[in-house]
Amino acid sequence: MGLDLWNAAADSDRWKLYRLNAFGHNTLTRPGRLPPVTAAATLAELTETTATWDLRDVLDAAVTRTFTLAPAETGRAIDSPNPGVTRITATLAATTRFTFAVRQPSTARGLEKNAAYAKR
Repeated sequence: MGLDLWNAAADSDRWKLYRLNAFGHNTLTRPGRLPPVTAAATLAELTETTATWDLRDVLDAAVTRTFTLAPAETGRAIDSPNPGVTRITATLAATTRFTFAVRQPSTARGLEKNAAYAKR
């Protein structure tokens, strides 16, 4: 095909391929517009349970992305405990469309736990 896929320059053929550019990854983009190759998100805030990233450089707009990890516990006596379970919370504007995917690593221990649970 004559493409120079190893050239990482901003105007190279590499970024024309879906699998290599931002459209093919878990990256926020503006419709039909790739972010600059040199753009980077910066960590704006970090706590034990949240991380907020400033995407201004990537999207050329005042946008942040926040991830929250909170135990799946309510602290109420009426609810059963969920030890070792964490929930992920995302807060979005009402007009936002998004796809969310979670990938769980396949470990022998995890498979044993899932199999034991499935047998109940």
